[in-house]
Amino acid sequence: MTPPHTPRSRLHRPAVGPVAALVAAVLIGLVLAAGCGRPPSRHTVSGSVFFEGRPAQGAGVLFCRDGARSAAAVTDDAGTFVLRTWQDGDGAAAGEHVVCVSKFVPLEGKDAGKDGSAYADSRNALPNRYASPLTSPLRADVSPDGENHFRFDLEP
Repeated sequence: MTPPHTPRSRLHRPAVGPVAALVAAVLIGLVLAAGCGRPPSRHTVSGSVFFEGRPAQGAGVLFCRDGARSAAAVTDDAGTFVLRTWQDGDGAAAGEHVVCVSKFVPLEGKDAGKDGSAYADSRNALPNRYASPLTSPLRADVSPDGENHFRFDLEP
């Protein structure tokens, strides 16, 4: 049995020409682009980390701020770092950041974890309170104008 003929919709729309479709697409694109905010600008951030008076070489440094992507670095042999968010040296967003520092080293006599992960059988060589944004007392206020160089002296 064939379905009965369906009447045309009362909301019949006339066909849209190619020029009108192009104009509509451009306008929609402009509205969407205007509604999407650009990520916050980045500012160069450098610094150093010391633990018990010595440079903390090979430590991971993380700057965290609400509403912005985190910036990170690893300290060199002198304990210095330059933050990156998207690419080397691009820095961090302006504002106050919680700073986390950690350095994971293999446990004595262990090369890797049972699952092949380098961190499964490791420990933090620095005090654990600095490793989490929930417990780290370290803060840094990144300024859009001026020098953003920070020194962190970690205590045992």
